[in-house]
Amino acid sequence: ETYCYAQLVGMNKSTSTHKSSSKTPQWNQMLSFDVRAADNSPTQQLQIDLYEKGMLKDAFLGTTIIPISVLLSHKKRWWDLFANKKSNVAQGRFLLETDWKGSGGYPKLVSYPKGCMVGIVSAFYGCKSKSVDVTSVCRKIVDKNGMFKWTGGAEMKFVFACDPCPGAQKTLNIRYYSHGELKTQEIQEDESENIELFVGDLESWIEEKDEEEKEAFRQRNKQRILNATKETKKRIEAAAKKAESTEEDLQEEAKKVRKIAELMQKLRVSMSERRRAEGLAVVRRLQTKNEDRSRMNKNFLERSTEIEKRKFKETWKTEYDPAAA
Repeated sequence: ETYCYAQLVGMNKSTSTHKSSSKTPQWNQMLSFDVRAADNSPTQQLQIDLYEKGMLKDAFLGTTIIPISVLLSHKKRWWDLFANKKSNVAQGRFLLETDWKGSGGYPKLVSYPKGCMVGIVSAFYGCKSKSVDVTSVCRKIVDKNGMFKWTGGAEMKFVFACDPCPGAQKTLNIRYYSHGELKTQEIQEDESENIELFVGDLESWIEEKDEEEKEAFRQRNKQRILNATKETKKRIEAAAKKAESTEEDLQEEAKKVRKIAELMQKLRVSMSERRRAEGLAVVRRLQTKNEDRSRMNKNFLERSTEIEKRKFKETWKTEYDPAAA
């Protein structure tokens, strides 16, 4: 019959007792703590003790201590249990999942753009068993010249506002790009020398990448405009060809009407005045109709051309230039 006893920022809570002889008990319980009472000290930590119920006294089975900052970096993980606070030999382990509500903590880690080969990829501070993801903090240290500068003698636990492994030797492990090559750097907690790493200027890389993408877009857009110009030109030429063919047909009809008028002039002696007047009226109507159709044909061509040019400009935000095709 086992249970967990948790201590954090002056609050003590425990799980229910797992009534089974199994060596792999499961509690699946949520313990809530209000960490707003915690100050900014790097020593704030969660202590979990495992006990077994006894007749007179509960038996201590193991303990572990996890700084809050480490929990922020590992929201679900198996943690080792030790015989006491000073032991480094694990005698068991347990799975702990954390969920945070509210604001605070390290700056939000923004993912680098795909294909980015500058800047700090990752940075972890701590020891082998416990480490904190301090990537966002290290990225803030990079200056405008793309240099990450670590001042020798600086106390890491205050720079990163935590101590993931109290009493143990800790390191800062950085993975970064330098001149397009992925590199690693390990900085000891007691490092006395100043360390400078060229990791590149992310903002300049993004601006350069943006400009490359804009230029690529302009080139792609230029080709699309050229293709659209060719298609528009084809449609305008097709409309012009159709109008030209219609105009030729109208000209042929006009010739026929003129021949009829000439014939009537030759036959006017043998025709009555009334019949000649009726015939001339028909000829005039045919001429007028033919002229109207010719005018409509020209208007159709002008309107079709204007519509194509307007559609082209609305779509591509530039004037139609047939010479470009």
